[in-house]
Amino acid sequence: MIFTDEIFESPGFNKYLIEEFNQKIEKEKLDNSFKQIKNLTFINLSFFINNLDRAKEFEFKNIIDYFHNSIRNIEKKNQKLRSIDLFHESNSSFEYFAEKYFNKNNIEFGKPIFKEISELLELTKSLPD
Repeated sequence: MIFTDEIFESPGFNKYLIEEFNQKIEKEKLDNSFKQIKNLTFINLSFFINNLDRAKEFEFKNIIDYFHNSIRNIEKKNQKLRSIDLFHESNSSFEYFAEKYFNKNNIEFGKPIFKEISELLELTKSLPD
């Protein structure tokens, strides 16, 4: 799902909605109605805008898989260690894990397009510091 409201980037929000979605699938017994139901993924529209120019450098599906695999691995590790840092990381947004994916694969993470435009046009030059 693509969103524009920043509330969806709040820690744990994505995870909560994924869990609710999975419970609804289970309750309605929809898992037998489809060949496969992938995990729900919430992505900010700004992610697409900011990374449009490097879209040929990665497979979008791989980033989504990396996101869900990372959360699953962190949660497994946290079951053993009971770490607040791991708990916090497991509640991070898609964009957090996308940035990690880009760094791991030597792909430059998108610079906010509006910031880039304002720098290019020197729109902030006359503003006070």
